[in-house]
Amino acid sequence: MRTWRVSLLLQMMTVMLVTVSAFEFSFEAFYGNTSDIDDEYKRIIDDAKEDVNKEYPQDSLRVTHFQPRRAANSAEKLFSTNSFQALKLDVCPGIFSAGAQGLIVPNDVCYECRSVGAMVGNAVNPTIALDQAEGSKAIKMLPTTSEMVDLFVHLINYTKWYDFIVLYDQYSGLDVAVSMMGYADIYGWNVKMQNVNDHDMLTKTLKASRVRNLLLYCEYQENAMDVVRLAIEEGMMEDSYHWMLGNLNMPLTWDHVSAIRRSGAYITRLQVETKNNVASDFQTQKPEPLDEWPYRLRLAYDAVLLFSNALQRYKQRTGRFPTERVFCQTTEEYTYSPLDPEIKSVSFEGLSGEVAFNEHGDRVNYTIRIYMGKGTTVYVHNDVEEIQPLGTWTQNIKHWELKYGRQWQSKERLNMGPFRNAQVDTIKIVSLEEPPYLLDDSRVGIQGFIKEFLIHLKRVMEEELGQNFEYELELVSEGDYGRYDIVTNSWSGLMGRLVNGYADIAAAPMAITPQRDRYVDFTVPFIKSELGVLIKHPSWIWEYPFAPVFPFRWDVWMVNLLAFVVVTVAMTLIGRYNPQEWSRAAERGEASQEQSQSFNVWNTFWFNVSTLFLQSFDSSPRSVTGRVLAAFWFFYCIVMVFLFLFNLTPFLTSSKSIGIVRDVGDLLDETTVDVGFIKDSPAYDFFKYSDIEDFTRFWEYIHAANSMYGDETTIEFRVEEAVQRVRLSNGRYALIHDKEVLKKEAARWPCDLYITGGHFALVEYGLAVQSGSPLRDQLTYAVRRLQEKGIIDEIWKNNTDNPLWVELNKEGSCQENATIWEIQGLYSLTTVDMKGIYFLLLLGMGLAVIIFLIEVLAFQLGFGSSSPGHTGSRQEMQNLRGSDRRTGGGGGMGGPMGGADVGGNEKMWI
Repeated sequence: MRTWRVSLLLQMMTVMLVTVSAFEFSFEAFYGNTSDIDDEYKRIIDDAKEDVNKEYPQDSLRVTHFQPRRAANSAEKLFSTNSFQALKLDVCPGIFSAGAQGLIVPNDVCYECRSVGAMVGNAVNPTIALDQAEGSKAIKMLPTTSEMVDLFVHLINYTKWYDFIVLYDQYSGLDVAVSMMGYADIYGWNVKMQNVNDHDMLTKTLKASRVRNLLLYCEYQENAMDVVRLAIEEGMMEDSYHWMLGNLNMPLTWDHVSAIRRSGAYITRLQVETKNNVASDFQTQKPEPLDEWPYRLRLAYDAVLLFSNALQRYKQRTGRFPTERVFCQTTEEYTYSPLDPEIKSVSFEGLSGEVAFNEHGDRVNYTIRIYMGKGTTVYVHNDVEEIQPLGTWTQNIKHWELKYGRQWQSKERLNMGPFRNAQVDTIKIVSLEEPPYLLDDSRVGIQGFIKEFLIHLKRVMEEELGQNFEYELELVSEGDYGRYDIVTNSWSGLMGRLVNGYADIAAAPMAITPQRDRYVDFTVPFIKSELGVLIKHPSWIWEYPFAPVFPFRWDVWMVNLLAFVVVTVAMTLIGRYNPQEWSRAAERGEASQEQSQSFNVWNTFWFNVSTLFLQSFDSSPRSVTGRVLAAFWFFYCIVMVFLFLFNLTPFLTSSKSIGIVRDVGDLLDETTVDVGFIKDSPAYDFFKYSDIEDFTRFWEYIHAANSMYGDETTIEFRVEEAVQRVRLSNGRYALIHDKEVLKKEAARWPCDLYITGGHFALVEYGLAVQSGSPLRDQLTYAVRRLQEKGIIDEIWKNNTDNPLWVELNKEGSCQENATIWEIQGLYSLTTVDMKGIYFLLLLGMGLAVIIFLIEVLAFQLGFGSSSPGHTGSRQEMQNLRGSDRRTGGGGGMGGPMGGADVGGNEKMWI
């Protein structure tokens, strides 16, 4: 009985001693090439050790820091250069000398080696590896490469990248790059790989490439940060770049974030989800905020906590700490530490997120938040407003649902919300009113092609891409596409709303131009439209009544009149004083009295008039002098008449020349009409930024013409103002703009406008998104799908035929199709063109009537030789009859033909 009591007492004392005695566990932390710098890695592990020892004062963690070897007689540190050297010269001797019971191995123990953690983990247990030790027996603090590749594939499918470059450094970074190349054929990607170690080559390659989607993932986070700094310095963090920072928890400082925000790059970053204010739960002397810690330091701190949690679990199960030392195993049969099962069953919230492992030692149950954006959405720890993640990727969906008590909202491990830069519930889309693309009608609200197009776009985004696409459409009040102010470095209009982050998408007929493309990103064109020239219909143009006289300038007309008077006077003097002319011949009895009046003042005047208009005349000069003068007068008349006729047509058809233009060359030849644009419109941008020779020459011509007046006199700022100018310009102003928009303007009353221009230019309209936004590739995919199905063409036809797009007034609308006479009015001469001739004819008829009345009145009053009251008239008639009897009824000088020897008085014809 006494023996039993003594035995029981001894057992109780043993239990008490075990319970109250302190347990000690010794582990070893190795140094590497970068973790050795400034002893930062050492201090973090010491801080974690002290924090654990304060929480469990009865127990003790002891750490041995293995310093790199030093060269003989030198302070220079020696780092391993190959895996065998790292294991045999660094790890194994360190374990033996320290008597360690566990290891923490950073990924830079051997900087040039592949997966040191995997190599050490296969030789020593337990080994906690801080690198990608996938496939080994080590406990991996980092997510495995395959898990990261799965995350990247889902992200790129979400952003719909088709062209991108994977930037890597070595080994695990290369594994990711090669894996992404393997998915290229499956998803139709165009993927390129680029090593980042040579910064000069990297800079040259990225700047020369048109690809702006970059996935950066490096084995060493320090290399990734060097690339970020290089991109900032070399201008590769600007608008149009989208950087996907693949390394977890990139330690971006405030300086980095400020530079990225100023440059305008779009950033996707990955943050491991941690408990709120997790840093306050642990003690550390590091002054920097947790968000600026390199991720290796978080992993190192959590590795110490992992040992502590596993030891406490082991102690609760066995009542003690494990005492077995670890050794480098050389036999094929692998020996596990008794602490290994406890490590793999631990789960706690650490600085690197939730720490848990599966039976293979791979890290599980962690969640990664995805942040995307530019400007204020480029997160940093001391932002005033908390930036919400755009999406979440979880390693274990079931664990996430149990942890948070709600259902995971995606079939995949990636759950992304609809992209939006601002923190709003819907995507903000901005547009402007421009029929037929969009019209804000008071009767039916917003209507048009854009509205119907967005409805079908939403269906593709949600049904085929699985993205919620709830949006809000807003019309920009400024009513323009956007002008860039070089003084304030800012945009107005649609571009301003987009660049400033107010909106996510601009959906409007906004042309894709190089200048805009520097600040925003465009999808593939969702529609292509021709440019047209809006003119006043020639039938509605008022011409000057006496336009037919315009072929000659006023001074030419004055010279012609003077020449007519001089020739008339000269011919009259010759006819009166030349002895061979009719008047002298009549005095000699060689001609009749009537013939003697052939070249008096009035008859000479009529002779010049009839010959001027190439008509016949009664008598020609009889003398050689008169005939020489007449010959030169004939020549003068022929020249003047034909010059007038050849130049008359352009003045009669001046309003029609712009109506039959077919290309830019015709526009360049047009001198009677001013051609203009809407400021910053598709047509304006098309010609301004075109590199086609004819278009460039035309733009220079327009620009030079406007610069002469110190103002863009042919440039208008609104469509309504430009159309009104066309109406009021009387055919002297033409507007180049989107042909579909012009059709709706021409269809309005009073139907006095016409569209010409042939097929000389084609502009492309794309949806605009913020530079680097993943919406660019998502929307590009959706637009292509709608084009493949023919839906866009169908929407366009349905909407352009809709009568709602014509803003009707009380007079009604115009006929859709012009009549054959209206069409021919553009080419043939109409009564409008000929009214000047009609006015001249009416003027002549009126003048004839006035003269007729004067002649009748003069005859009745006895004025003139033929009037009844003139006394000499009868005597003249008797003399004329006597002369006729003497000459034998018209013969001359008794000859048989009656005066034919002197040329007679026969009529002359041309």
